[in-house]
Amino acid sequence: MAPPDFTNRNLFPSFNDLPEQDGSNPTVTTPTLIAQIKDDMTITKPTLILTDRDAVPFALVFEGYDREDGIKFLKSRNLKKGATVILRNGLARKVAPREDSKSGKASLRIPKGREHEVEIISGKMERVFEIVERFRGAEDLSRQQQEEEKDENKKEKGRCDACGKVGGGEDGSSGLFKCTGCGVARYCSKECQVKGWTDGGHKADCKVIKGIITIWGR
Repeated sequence: MAPPDFTNRNLFPSFNDLPEQDGSNPTVTTPTLIAQIKDDMTITKPTLILTDRDAVPFALVFEGYDREDGIKFLKSRNLKKGATVILRNGLARKVAPREDSKSGKASLRIPKGREHEVEIISGKMERVFEIVERFRGAEDLSRQQQEEEKDENKKEKGRCDACGKVGGGEDGSSGLFKCTGCGVARYCSKECQVKGWTDGGHKADCKVIKGIITIWGR
């Protein structure tokens, strides 16, 4: 996969650095906001309180829904406390506070018809950042290993994600099998797969990896 560079603050800013909604073309290239759901504050319409990468809280409001339909929508999209939300393609634009606003703070408002463009990763934002950084480091390591571990008769061998064993089948394959969930984690045996799932923490990371791949590709 080609993981994004989250250290680039121009592409992945905090909420306070987002452009304001000014009626311009919402399809133009704009920053991507990454935030974690802190609480569900739905009263009359679906409203979530999120915190961004700098722990700044803000409201995410879905327009066009009443309370009952809004609750059903949030549940259907797994938009619940602890999940990571990705807003891109023009959705990450601040809306100035309304005159009757009690908080007096800007918010993000998703217009009806674009609510399904809000992307979700079932995991904490901190872990999403850690896994993406690991992927970026693994890309550099993989290029190095390709030179060190391949010969004229074998493809890149790779390593078991549980025990670290170097693969390499007689048929020229890696000799490792991939996790059927995310397709990224690799193991040399069933025992290592179980170990990776429980002791290695892949049970939680698998969903995060799948979400990252769904959004940014392999």
